[in-house]
Amino acid sequence: QEMKEMRMRHFKARKAVQNLQSERPTFDLKLQVAKEFLNAEQVYFPQNVDFRGRSYPIPPHLNHIGDDVSRGLLMFAEGKALGPDGLFWLKVNLANLFGKNKISLAERAAWVDAQKETILQVAKDPLNEENIKWWSSADDGPWQALARCFELEEVWSSSAPEEYKSYLPVHMDGSCNGLQHYAALGRDVEGG
Repeated sequence: QEMKEMRMRHFKARKAVQNLQSERPTFDLKLQVAKEFLNAEQVYFPQNVDFRGRSYPIPPHLNHIGDDVSRGLLMFAEGKALGPDGLFWLKVNLANLFGKNKISLAERAAWVDAQKETILQVAKDPLNEENIKWWSSADDGPWQALARCFELEEVWSSSAPEEYKSYLPVHMDGSCNGLQHYAALGRDVEGG
């Protein structure tokens, strides 16, 4: 039995190494593309539209609907002040990345507040072993979670959080988006 468990651990470890080996080249490619755009004032993503009217970015490696690494690297060119609700939604977004999306919105924000000291430590030293364990445990997006930790640290150290200009996108899942688009096309004020 012990030998069987050891073989299974060995198999799982080899599988994890193989996965990392296949992910590394795409990770490096995304970083390379991001570095090339680092000093650009703005970056635009040309789009293709399919027969259903869905829009997809043409660049394959780094785009706004890409994987966690892509989303963690990208920021808006023009920031917006957080205003009265922005900090709340930034907290909700971070909690969602940690899989807390089944609790109420207020509980998500409270969860982030309870993690404040850890978040500040992560922002200060993200490569510390304990800090890596924390932010990399965000199952729905560790790289996005790390970006939000940096942002929250800046917001919390700001003298006026509502006036803090954020450049991070806060992703939200929509339901019935198609109906909203139809309403917009028809200029239906009540429908969307």
